[in-house]
Amino acid sequence: GTDAVRIQGTAPGGTPRTQIRTESSGGGQGSAIHVSAPLLHVRGGGGLVSTTSGEAPAGNIVIQDTDRVKITGFSASAPGSTESLSVIAALALGSNGDAGTIQLTADDLRLRNGGSIVSLTFLGSGDGGNINIDVPSIRVQGISPRTSVAGISSASFGEGNAGTIDIQTRSSGQRWGTSGFLSACPGKCWGHQYCGD
Repeated sequence: GTDAVRIQGTAPGGTPRTQIRTESSGGGQGSAIHVSAPLLHVRGGGGLVSTTSGEAPAGNIVIQDTDRVKITGFSASAPGSTESLSVIAALALGSNGDAGTIQLTADDLRLRNGGSIVSLTFLGSGDGGNINIDVPSIRVQGISPRTSVAGISSASFGEGNAGTIDIQTRSSGQRWGTSGFLSACPGKCWGHQYCGD
């Protein structure tokens, strides 16, 4: 195996964006993404993304057997765009399919300066996917230049329901900065917070 998976940023001008990505636009389910490495670092506007724009669900994202996961920052080439944020994302875009589930198991998780883990549905009837995280230590802190907040979110901006967020920690290593968020809710709502023991 490899020692690290690094997904770094965008080209000059903000496009194309560097991503590991699967996409479904027809009747078949999107392919899953599996990552297993000592270090996964998504930074500078990079993305690990699964999407559907059809009837079938997006593929799931599974990150396991990993020492550290870091999702940090934004693209310096396009700091004013939401597309510049560093993300792990499962998305349903104007479809009836559901967003995928994100399953992350690691020893340490850090999200900083706009870095986010999201499962979202837009405009269609699909549901947002669940986000399941099992880590001894988690730190979420900081914002991007457009005040996009580092955080973890499952939401629906259509007819479907948001998924759940379940975070299991095995130590006192949780730290939420004043600008960090954790949310799971339907519609344009970001207030409900849940964090497992």
